[in-house]
Amino acid sequence: MLGPRFQHVAASELKSRQQAVLQAMKKEGVDCIVLYNSGDVFGGAFRYLTDSSGVYPPAALMCSEGIAYFKHGAVTQNDVPDFVSVGEKLPESVWMCPDLPSTAFMENRIPEAILKFIKKHNFKKIGWVGLQFIPSSIGLYLTQNLPKVEFVNFSKQVDVIRRVKSPYDIERFMKTVELHDRLIAGAGAIIRPGMSPRQLNLETMKLALDLGAVEFNTFLISIARGDKFMGPDVDEPFQIGDYIYQLIEVAGAGGEWGECARFFSLGIEPDEKWNTISNNIVAIQDAMAAACKPGAIPQDIFRLGNKMLKEFGYPEERRIFAHGQSYDIVDVPMFVEGDTDPLLEHEFITIHPNYTYPPVMFNYTDNFLIEKNGARLLNKTPRKIIPVAVY
Repeated sequence: MLGPRFQHVAASELKSRQQAVLQAMKKEGVDCIVLYNSGDVFGGAFRYLTDSSGVYPPAALMCSEGIAYFKHGAVTQNDVPDFVSVGEKLPESVWMCPDLPSTAFMENRIPEAILKFIKKHNFKKIGWVGLQFIPSSIGLYLTQNLPKVEFVNFSKQVDVIRRVKSPYDIERFMKTVELHDRLIAGAGAIIRPGMSPRQLNLETMKLALDLGAVEFNTFLISIARGDKFMGPDVDEPFQIGDYIYQLIEVAGAGGEWGECARFFSLGIEPDEKWNTISNNIVAIQDAMAAACKPGAIPQDIFRLGNKMLKEFGYPEERRIFAHGQSYDIVDVPMFVEGDTDPLLEHEFITIHPNYTYPPVMFNYTDNFLIEKNGARLLNKTPRKIIPVAVY
């Protein structure tokens, strides 16, 4: 974690999340779920259910009795500590020992403790949540030593729950949206001739830190200079007449990710060519947002965006056209071929149709909330090329 300690979730909200997942587990006869904290950029299901984060990645098991944590630290005396009440949310149990993912000879310490916990509770059906983040050392050890236990992938059932944002969640995400609007405004004040993309990145990170962000991805900066296009790997000082693209992705004080991108014209008014591209990208973004109604299929909206890009004479999108955001910087839904899970009301997403001229990428990246009649634009920064005055 690069920034200050994140703001904790209210106990009542955490209880609501935990109870919703427990109900889904009960419906499918799952006795407990296995979670793993892979960091503060991806693997947000862990944080969603535990309100825990940090550099050293703990594992956790959640069942109706409580949440058991298994993590690095001083040795715990008991093999399986008892659960202790922590107020409204589920009781907690913490088992610790010196253990780090970078050390091979320690790879079975946490799995051994988890195995004892499972045997003590006689679990018969266990669900993996975020299977792609759980180390093979845990997965292999448990499946090899528990041949009579049924293991299932329970990720999708948890995803359906955490995709839908509660009023409490929405309030927190709106603070992240506001933070991005302020950072875009800050970028317009920071950019100057002679500044390099690296300097802009560092100054944006500092401003984000000062405003309360806890994680950062601000280095995606490109330059269009006449017929010359320079991507993020070129640390070329800015010149008057440059068009500068910057994508800002930060997690707010609660760990909720958002993003916003704009194009700046340094010392000049935007010309007709770029204003036309700008207007076309806004039209695509608006059309995609209007199509994002509950029940709509992300794959269809991906195809809609590509159809419009093609009509404007631009290259089709080959990445992700839009996506959800949560405690993961990129989350479901994924607007790509193959994503056929219907959209849900009150999902927090970002939409970023691209004008691509390798290595330059120009888009408007904005945050939206899916409502009954489509996705509502949340960012207040105007979607236009922003002239930067030079004095």
